[in-house]
This record gives sequence, structure tokens and C-alpha cells, in this order.
Amino acid sequence: MNSVLANRERLVLEKYILAEDIRLEKKAIQDLCNKNKVEPKVKLIANSHRLNDLEHQVLEAWRQRENRSLKKSKRKEVEKAMDNYLLHLKLRKEIKKQDAKLLKNEKPEGPKVEPLPYLKKFRQKFNSSMQEPAIDDIEDDYKAEPSVMFVHNKKGLQLKAINSSLIRDKSNESGVTCRLSPELKSKKRSRNLRYPNIS
Repeated sequence: MNSVLANRERLVLEKYILAEDIRLEKKAIQDLCNKNKVEPKVKLIANSHRLNDLEHQVLEAWRQRENRSLKKSKRKEVEKAMDNYLLHLKLRKEIKKQDAKLLKNEKPEGPKVEPLPYLKKFRQKFNSSMQEPAIDDIEDDYKAEPSVMFVHNKKGLQLKAINSSLIRDKSNESGVTCRLSPELKSKKRSRNLRYPNIS
């Protein structure tokens, strides 16, 4: 009886030990399977975190580059606006200077100042000498100007002052025209003065 119980206990103990070994192996296999399932996910998660970090670094670098370019463009705009403002001030200064010169050189439109007495007399004499003399008032001591034309008659000296064109004396068709030489301007002419023949 004791031997039967001993054999029975030994079989139960062996089954228990075998079941325990099977349980441990099963657990090891299950842990291995779980590990194989989890490791890719862990690797994927780690890779995703790394990618996120890299993307964040790239984004931060892009933002810094954009900020630098924006600051540079703003600085250029400010410098351009300042240059335009300085140019505007310079042009306004030049315009004011030119206006001041024009106002300085502009003659006043007020009443004319009376000349000095001797200048007034000189002007009167000059105006009277420049007036066209009448034909009857021409005397022998008449001084001819280079631009004045005369009519010469063989029978006698007849002088007529002409401005624009020569007027021949209709009463004498044999008259010829001549121009006085500069040497005769300061000499007095007499009626019997002979002029050189002009062909």
C-alpha cells in the first residue's frame, strides 16, 4: 500500500514538475513573442521622435533664416526711405537757393529812377542827334552816318537822308547814287566838292 502511494505521489510530482517546466517555457515563448512585437514599435517610436526632433530643428533654422532676411529687407527699406528723404531735402535746398538767386537777379518793377542831370542832358543830345533831319534843314556841315544814303546831282549837291530805301529825285533823272567814305565824316563839305565818279 505504501509503495502504491509512493508511486502515485512520484507520478503526481513528476507531472507537476513537467507542467511547471511547460509553464515556464510557455511564458518564455510568450515573452519572446511580446518582445518581438514591442521592439519594432519601440524602434518606430524612437525613430519618430528622432524625426520629430530633426523636423523641429529644420523648422527652427528656417524660421531664423526668414527672420534674418526679413530684418535685412526692413533695414534696406529704412535706408532707402532715409536716402529718399535726404535727397528730397537736398532738392528743396537747391530749389530754395535757385529761387533766391532768381529773386536777387530779378529787376524791380517800380518807377524808373530819374537819371542824373548830366546824363539827362547827354541823353537828350543823343536822341536829338539820332532823329531824322528834314530835307530843308540839311546844311553844308551835315555829318553823314555810314548807314545813310545820298543822291548826287552834277548841277548841284542835293542830299536826302534815307532810312530803308533810296528815293531818287524825279526832277533830275541823271542823278546817281553814292555812299560817303568814312574819311569825309569829320570834314565839312562844300557845294563845289567833287565826288569820285561811281560806275
